[in-house]
Amino acid sequence: MEPICRVLPLLMVAAACSSASIRGQGLEDAGIDAAREPDGGLGSACGDVFDSVYGGLCQQPPIPADELARIRPRYIASCESTYGLPGIGTTANDLEACAAAERGGICGAVPAPKACEPLTGTRAVGAPCNEAAQCAAGDCAFSDGGNCGVCVATTPLGQPCTRSGASHCAGDSICTAASEGGTECVAVTLGDAGAGCGTEFAVCEPGLYCDDTTMSCAVPATVDEPCSQGTACMTPLICVGAPSGACQQPGEAGASCQSTADCEPGLGCSGGQCVVLVWAMPGQSCSALAPCLVGDLGACPVSSSTSQGTCPAIIADGQPCDPSDYAASCDTFATCFGGTCALTPAACP
Repeated sequence: MEPICRVLPLLMVAAACSSASIRGQGLEDAGIDAAREPDGGLGSACGDVFDSVYGGLCQQPPIPADELARIRPRYIASCESTYGLPGIGTTANDLEACAAAERGGICGAVPAPKACEPLTGTRAVGAPCNEAAQCAAGDCAFSDGGNCGVCVATTPLGQPCTRSGASHCAGDSICTAASEGGTECVAVTLGDAGAGCGTEFAVCEPGLYCDDTTMSCAVPATVDEPCSQGTACMTPLICVGAPSGACQQPGEAGASCQSTADCEPGLGCSGGQCVVLVWAMPGQSCSALAPCLVGDLGACPVSSSTSQGTCPAIIADGQPCDPSDYAASCDTFATCFGGTCALTPAACP
């Protein structure tokens, strides 16, 4: 199951966010102030989740202020629709806790913060579902290409598993290779500082990283402290000179770089220099340095025949769509549901 703050198409930036101010990356410029929203309620919580993810340092490049203001109500509508589905166990308070944890986390943290762990729903095995979070067992099985699924039972620890991924194994477990062949559900353990890590079932607690040299969990370093890998520094610091480097502020435009991670938010690495990232619009060529501002935010659909990335045309809500057609996409946060672009899909019967 996905973390509760990252369920399905709602959060297409899969990252826990920085502890830096989340409102300094365009929210205020866009005239957005979540504090003006009524306290409590699903809409307010959904707005806070949006601000934590799309308004934070982890959202790169920063979304233009006018687009941020346009898509925020779309996100809230989609979020309210999902978390208002029958049987959903996640409450507004759960979303608020997850949003707060995302703001205090590390970009790209794996696993997600504890407060963002998935919650199960109330629907019994065999009941229809849009989302796994509606099901008491925590798993919704979908047929190929279908939008509606059926709640199914999960597999206990130590038992053989037949599908890859974590969603079908019970609790905090994943399906992995068994020592005697085949696959089985194995518990995932979260390690404190000093605990072993580096396997798919031994990971570090949120806020820590796995040191590649010692294969143990460690606390990220602050500015000027030594580091041996990119994840060893507190966000947004970078490790300069790894594996015997020091944590430094990321490079400004024109600074030398080896990857985009070496550059300030909103910059990318091209030809060994930090350059300004730009957003591409429908029909324009796209790349890692020019991601699409439409459809699946930050993506760049690439044609298998030409290997050229082109941003898709946008299909308005309520209009016909084809998920297999990469040349056209539903608007941001909408999904192709039953052949029609829907921002708030109906509950599966």
